[in-house]
Amino acid sequence: MKQIGTLITLAFFLTTGMQAQQPYYPTKEGVSLTYADKSGKGKIEAYSQMTITKVEMTDELNFSITTATRAMDDKKNDLFKEPIVTTVHVRNGAVEFDPSSMTGKIMAGMKITGDSFTLPANASVGTILGDYSVTVSMGAIKTTTGFTDVKVTGKETLNIAGQSLECLIVECTALSKVMGMKQEATEKVWYARGIGQVKMEMYNKKGKLQSGQELIEVSGL
Repeated sequence: MKQIGTLITLAFFLTTGMQAQQPYYPTKEGVSLTYADKSGKGKIEAYSQMTITKVEMTDELNFSITTATRAMDDKKNDLFKEPIVTTVHVRNGAVEFDPSSMTGKIMAGMKITGDSFTLPANASVGTILGDYSVTVSMGAIKTTTGFTDVKVTGKETLNIAGQSLECLIVECTALSKVMGMKQEATEKVWYARGIGQVKMEMYNKKGKLQSGQELIEVSGL
């Protein structure tokens, strides 16, 4: 189920022509982002690579973006025969990801439903973002994660592959329910214009780092 969360998380990123209006996602065909999934102790457990394969542009603030994502193990061996193809929309500069667009894309019989996560291009420190939830169903197993108190809490410049990326930090509370069992965590995500997600960390209720994801390579920009 961790791979599913990683792939869902992979979907929130973008860009347009004017710097002041760049959304938080790549919009250029051919751009490729490679991520490393890490344990709470920093050990790399998996990789993923998202490539922009098609961009349909209505105007400078409205896009339909098709992505192909390779899910890989810790040795960069593919976990699936084909990349997972999904579509992300940018409306009026805001990145919108509908989790239901991934139904059947990860594996046969898997159903994903939920609310769209939206990150406006004009978000700033203090911006309150909408709550959302994601439900993954596979036979009798059903996992629902609700994300609440979603807000922009700060800014930070991160150095990724020799590039300095100014990021917004978005934090929220994630409450998961798996077969009646509840788990609560705090999620912290860094987003950069024209890139999208740069870094993600998950902490348990005691504030201990449980897992993370970091952008390690960018090509095609």
